[in-house]
Amino acid sequence: MKIAGVLLMFLAGTALPATPPEEMYRQASLSFEAGDFESAEARYAELRKEYPKHQLFWDAGLMWARCARDAGEAEKRFTALEEDAPADTRAECGIELAHLALLQDDFDGAEKDYAEWLVGRETDERAEAARFFRAWCLKELGREGESAAILSGLVRDGSQPAWRAEAGLLLAGLRFGSGDLAGARSVYLELSATGWGREARPQALMGCARTAVSAGERSKLLKEIIRSYPDTDEAVEALSMLGMKAKSRGRFGVQVGAYSRKSNAVIEKKDWDRKGKKAAILPRKMGSLRLFAVVLGPFDTREAAEREANGIKASGARAIVTPY
Repeated sequence: MKIAGVLLMFLAGTALPATPPEEMYRQASLSFEAGDFESAEARYAELRKEYPKHQLFWDAGLMWARCARDAGEAEKRFTALEEDAPADTRAECGIELAHLALLQDDFDGAEKDYAEWLVGRETDERAEAARFFRAWCLKELGREGESAAILSGLVRDGSQPAWRAEAGLLLAGLRFGSGDLAGARSVYLELSATGWGREARPQALMGCARTAVSAGERSKLLKEIIRSYPDTDEAVEALSMLGMKAKSRGRFGVQVGAYSRKSNAVIEKKDWDRKGKKAAILPRKMGSLRLFAVVLGPFDTREAAEREANGIKASGARAIVTPY
């Protein structure tokens, strides 16, 4: 609308047209993706206030809950949203609450939440992720037999390659840890040879090398890792196992937090920035769980990183030295 038209509407006492809800949602989502969670939260909340009957009302509610500054506030929001929401939104709230419990190391609570969520949702596209994380919780609770049963089912019947591969790695790790090297090897071999296990192939090849039946086979597998996946942790480990010096992969960092939601990682990063500590958000995996880690640094030596980590731990906070 041209400026002259807006001025005439003002002089005539006509209200300016309201922002359409689709545009409000788009603007909020752009803010969210840019890491401006305060603006995103305000826009999602405004949409819900102005358009309570619109189809985007519940989607905006989910995103508003994801803008929460900490796990406790997020839990309150998802719980409140869940009460009156339609079925699909309730389902999304339920799995988000289970994830929050897992990230707070409440494995018992998270396992129960995942189990309850899965009832009647066996064909839901989110079910394979829920089954995997339930198996993860069972492993942490020492119920490895139950965990292995769920993971075996995912490896055998899973339709989503990413979760099928993650389940395979966790299942093989369980078998390896229990001393069942032949059982672990069979899973690693399947992962390394199948299309759906492509993303896990470096880890699978290393598993095959660790469970190899001969020194010659182990050496062959380690060399394949170095040749095919030179920029991975597995390649560094393979070089070490062959008695070769690994090329330095970079500097060291101090991890001070890890979150499933990037918004929470951004908030912690800003806190460290205000303290004068240079922080970055880096993708990390905690076991098979994909996270956004807040990492201080980089430091040129491990010793320097360890001094920083020790100082942080002395204040009562958590800190671990990691590759940067």
